[in-house]
Amino acid sequence: MIPDPRWKLPSGEKRRSFPLGVGAVFDTSKVAKTLWQKLRQKNYRDAYVAEHVRHGIAYQIRALRNQREWNQGRLSQLLRKPQSVVSRLEDPSYGKVTVQTLLELASVFDVALQVRFISYSSFLQQTRDLTISSMKVAGFNKDLGTSGRTNNSPIFDNRMTIGQPEGRIYVPGANAQNSLKMRFLPTLPPTISGSVYAH
Repeated sequence: MIPDPRWKLPSGEKRRSFPLGVGAVFDTSKVAKTLWQKLRQKNYRDAYVAEHVRHGIAYQIRALRNQREWNQGRLSQLLRKPQSVVSRLEDPSYGKVTVQTLLELASVFDVALQVRFISYSSFLQQTRDLTISSMKVAGFNKDLGTSGRTNNSPIFDNRMTIGQPEGRIYVPGANAQNSLKMRFLPTLPPTISGSVYAH
């Protein structure tokens, strides 16, 4: 059984509960210090990540559905799955969502999906904000498709920059220290050769 990732506050201190969409996980430095002490234990780290992933996915599915003003029935029609499946996907205690199902949801919501392994420091930074607004994602048309931003966006700039490999798209990104670094993505999707990507 995975232990509850919510930590106990030092005696005499009251827990401040934040319903989904209000507040953030790291409220005070005392809470952050307590979390840091607990994260030093491997079993706690594993449970903490598992619970954040399970709850985060369920809450974000619900947030994306609500953002589009769909009920569970509408989402189930678009997914071509029974409404009970949507209910399970939005249940944080379910925890058995497959990558295939996430890809299907991404397609229905018309958003990208990123599944990757990251460092704990990145994970903690990215999971600090559990507000509903942080879980909303614009679909393609609102993000890039029909907004007219593609003409001015550096992501779709056809001009070559110094050091830019030919046939790649410039993508600005930020590293952990928030300094700008340049990354280049291939303009064509990579082909899969065995179990490794070949460009």
